[in-house]
Amino acid sequence: MARRVLVIGLAVTGAAVVRYCLDRGDDVTVIDDRPDGDAAWRETAEQVRAAGVEVVAAPEPSHAAALAASVDLVVPSPGVPERHAAIAAARRHGVPVRSEIDLAGEVAATAGRPALVAVTGTNGKTTVTTLATDMLVRAGVRAVAAGNIGRPLLEAVHDDAAVVVAEVSSFQLAFTEHLVPRAAALLNLGPDHLDWHRTFEAYARAKANVFAHQRGDDVLVFNADDPVVA
Repeated sequence: MARRVLVIGLAVTGAAVVRYCLDRGDDVTVIDDRPDGDAAWRETAEQVRAAGVEVVAAPEPSHAAALAASVDLVVPSPGVPERHAAIAAARRHGVPVRSEIDLAGEVAATAGRPALVAVTGTNGKTTVTTLATDMLVRAGVRAVAAGNIGRPLLEAVHDDAAVVVAEVSSFQLAFTEHLVPRAAALLNLGPDHLDWHRTFEAYARAKANVFAHQRGDDVLVFNADDPVVA
């Protein structure tokens, strides 16, 4: 069923969300706090406008809040703070706020493929994501890396891959309720991004979403000797 979707941010992740929503027939509006953006942003904005998307640059907080209150779904780009007027309004009005990786997880679950491996932690995410992908490929598995490492997960789940190894950040995990990785790795936890999460406890809760919805036969890898992680 078509939805009214508000996407916050029109960089790489936001553009991937817009394309996905348009493909499924959603009515999409984009807001971006940058008045004009760089040349790449302007080109992307022109492309999505040509596809019928309304792009609102630098909206007043009241306008952003009104837009969020009038839609069925809000999808913030990574790094958009929880205190953003659109997110705050969505939560006041009961509008779901979901990240791009959450939408990707839903796509994979509905299709029954690819299997998702999610890697998070304060340090080492990119290294482990790259190594895990290379190990799978060398073992003869059709595997690709995606997520915070560069390519949006929402694009990668449409590839002809058996496994997608995703680097996922606390920004993405904070708005995740439906991501169910077949395997997840929580590498470590240290104080980070506290300007966004406000407290270490909130940061840790976001990271814990990497395994919060796993099932009994899924796999979680963590350091049981680390008192913070364990």
